[in-house]
Amino acid sequence: MTAAFKRKEYLYIKWRKARGLNCLRYWEQHQEAQAALRRLHSADVMARHLEQIFSGDLLPSRPTPPTNCAQPFDVSSCPINIDSINAAIKQLPRQKAPGIDHITIEMLSPLTDTLTPVLLYLFRLCWQWSYTPLTWRVAQVIPIHKKGSVSDPGNFRPISLTSTFRKILEKCLYPTLEGESPDLDIAQGVFRSSRSTLDQALCLFETCSILRRKHKITPTLAFLDIKSAYNTVDREHTVASKTVRTKLRTIKNQRYIRTVLRPRLRNSSIAVNAVTTP
Repeated sequence: MTAAFKRKEYLYIKWRKARGLNCLRYWEQHQEAQAALRRLHSADVMARHLEQIFSGDLLPSRPTPPTNCAQPFDVSSCPINIDSINAAIKQLPRQKAPGIDHITIEMLSPLTDTLTPVLLYLFRLCWQWSYTPLTWRVAQVIPIHKKGSVSDPGNFRPISLTSTFRKILEKCLYPTLEGESPDLDIAQGVFRSSRSTLDQALCLFETCSILRRKHKITPTLAFLDIKSAYNTVDREHTVASKTVRTKLRTIKNQRYIRTVLRPRLRNSSIAVNAVTTP
């Protein structure tokens, strides 16, 4: 950003000293340099804001995750095959923004006959060594303005765009992970397919109506809205049941979740509007 600032100042001085058509040329270059500097400054402010959020300062200290696997896993236990990869490619939604590699699912669909065997070999290597390519661990973050002043980075919701190949791998591992995961509470609506806020509002309305009609009880509603809950709330304290916590810790010891989670705990970086930060 320092170089961009110096270039802007240099072009401004050249414009002040220029005459004739050179004055117009340097003015246009100065405006372009100023716009580029403004974009870099915005990306830097957002990157520092995201770094502060995801630094983990608000979370309790945890042991450092292992950096290396003790030994490779048996490839024969890998649940990924040709059919699961083809199914994952067909199931992934279309017309979605790609990650930093700019590869969309529409590009891969016509190449499944040639591409699937290569992906199978690559995914099994990821399974065997609990390692994924570095570019799969880089998310391009697009800030979406929610409300308030646009100069405050806290008023933006970060949307992470990841690699399509990573999405295919996660889709292939999903059935195995789902079979080992505890059942979701029936009242949960977020992060569930075919659920929306309208469904939750309808359930709440029906519950209140039943209490009034059948039990002659006037319900009292209490709403809890935690600011930046997704980024700041400690997950360890949101799970009340010890049984559920035990199940979650058991899942972490399984090899198929290590394949996805362990590489994400190290060598991660964030790209804000294509500007990468550690």
